[in-house]
Amino acid sequence: MENEYRDWSQLVPEILDLIASRLSLADYYRFGSVCTTWRHSRSSYRHPIPWLLYSRFRTSKSRGFYCLQNKRFYQIPMPEAFRQGWWSGSSHGWLIMFNQKNYSDSLFNPFTGNTIPLPNNHHNLNHGDLFNFSVWKKRFTSCIKAILSSEPTLANIAAGRCVVAAIVIRDEVSAAAWWDDGDNHDDHLLARWDDDGNHDYHLLVFCRPGDENWTPCVIPNDFDLEIANIIFSDGKLYGITRFLHLYVFDINDKAISWRKLLTHPPSTITSKEKAFHNPLYMVESRGELLLIIRVMSLQLRPGPSRRYTKSFSIFKLDSRTDPASWVRVEDIHGRVLFVGRDQPQLIELSGFHEWSGFESNCIYYVDDDYDDAENSSPEIGVFRLDGRLRLLPRGISIIPFFGYPCLFPSIWFTPNP
Repeated sequence: MENEYRDWSQLVPEILDLIASRLSLADYYRFGSVCTTWRHSRSSYRHPIPWLLYSRFRTSKSRGFYCLQNKRFYQIPMPEAFRQGWWSGSSHGWLIMFNQKNYSDSLFNPFTGNTIPLPNNHHNLNHGDLFNFSVWKKRFTSCIKAILSSEPTLANIAAGRCVVAAIVIRDEVSAAAWWDDGDNHDDHLLARWDDDGNHDYHLLVFCRPGDENWTPCVIPNDFDLEIANIIFSDGKLYGITRFLHLYVFDINDKAISWRKLLTHPPSTITSKEKAFHNPLYMVESRGELLLIIRVMSLQLRPGPSRRYTKSFSIFKLDSRTDPASWVRVEDIHGRVLFVGRDQPQLIELSGFHEWSGFESNCIYYVDDDYDDAENSSPEIGVFRLDGRLRLLPRGISIIPFFGYPCLFPSIWFTPNP
């Protein structure tokens, strides 16, 4: 009998997409190595489930990735120029890197090795050429959050559609710092004291790949300063503050306009949910803007105390009312939410729920306390919206961070080949 031969490279795209959707991320990459046709199919289907990116040592030659689907660790080599960089976020499959050592900020794709340089002046944004401080003492400027408006493709960059937005922070200001706009003689508050006697201010900065400088956005003193998180939606940037005030920024070329959205606070919000130290996140899903509050509690113990996650609360912005209002959301059925220092991801599980290994109506979270130098065992866990909380298996919940943990917080990362 003549041997039958099937050319598996000629499978129709619909079948290839179905196969790709059922693979773990590691197998998804092996799938693309079979042949050119399968590799092109992989490019058309983006695997939605993120990996956990972490680092044990500041000078490690590789970075670790953990796949929750198959519960395996992977190591990916890291170029020397990026080993001491601070990843301030991941977006569209790219790491947004800020390097305090050589001031070389960039976008970096750890799977392809591609890099896109960014302006390197965010470290000096507060010098005299930009702001006139009455009294101040330089200590340290760091980026605590950075996101992209779109994937940094050549077409998006050429059209100016790829914008990098970042929240930078400077602390240890020795006195209140004010910026005088000169012509109007209006003062704009930039710094304040916190409850512990430390002083800091948050500043929004923007750039596009190819810009020579970051562009700061200075807000008048009715702005409550503590920008907790940001998200791009419909071409605009939304920022939520510690006091649950919502701002929208319209970025057009070099001009930045902004306005405060009038919103009713959640009518059912509790005092524990409103606590100033609770991390806030925003994500868009099914055409709705969602606010996620991570309710923290203080764990008293010998030596330094630490905060831990007590629960999560979710609210959606209801724009049908005037003003808009935040409405409590009881469940996210059919979806799974990933939150951390990176851009939150709310993923539809329909189509691959049975073999994904993830539970719907759950929040997978990692510790994003960037300034907790005492936290050598970061918290990583799953919260079910029915109120149950558990830590992930011990092998992942105690990944150690040596040196300064704030330099390398764990983040969720969805590779983009």
